[in-house]
Amino acid sequence: MQESGLRPRAVSPNGLWRSIFQQDSGYPGRNNPNTAISGFFDRLAHHGGPSSPDIWKSIFWLQQRPGDSSAEAAVAHGRRGYLNEIQSQLPRATALYRSIAGV
Repeated sequence: MQESGLRPRAVSPNGLWRSIFQQDSGYPGRNNPNTAISGFFDRLAHHGGPSSPDIWKSIFWLQQRPGDSSAEAAVAHGRRGYLNEIQSQLPRATALYRSIAGV
């Protein structure tokens, strides 16, 4: 959300990612929203997924340093500001979810 602004035609300044989900060319079907979402969750499953003790760190690991051995290592050696950036979107994402779900 923080980079694409939920714009379907968003493209990063360097051209490496595109669309709402900001996925790079390593995601097959990244131009299809349904495929993009399932691709993200498939990859997240290999980086802690639902059983993760800290889902934020697992997302950080997947998005910033997928080659590291663990979420803890990724956060320790990565750009910590990214963790703050994704966490800062929680209120906005929650409000969006509630407006769609009617809760």
